Amino acid sequence: MAKTKLRDEDLEEIREIFDHFDKNGDGVIQRSEFAALLEALDASVDPEEVQAGLDALDENRNGLIDFNEFLAWWGDRYTV
Repeated sequence: MAKTKLRDEDLEEIREIFDHFDKNGDGVIQRSEFAALLEALDASVDPEEVQAGLDALDENRNGLIDFNEFLAWWGDRYTV
């Protein structure tokens, strides 16, 4: 799949998705919020798979997904 240029509109949309799943508004996606995100994507995953996904996205290993980590994952089809 060819990557397309990340436009301001794309970034805004990704931010809206992130904010939607950041239910408590603390600026990060916690494990339970990440599980809800995966469920919304129709990914039937067990708790171990949720943790594995979180670990894969959590570059700084703090147990949370911040916006930059989310952007790297969600926006992987875009170039900067």
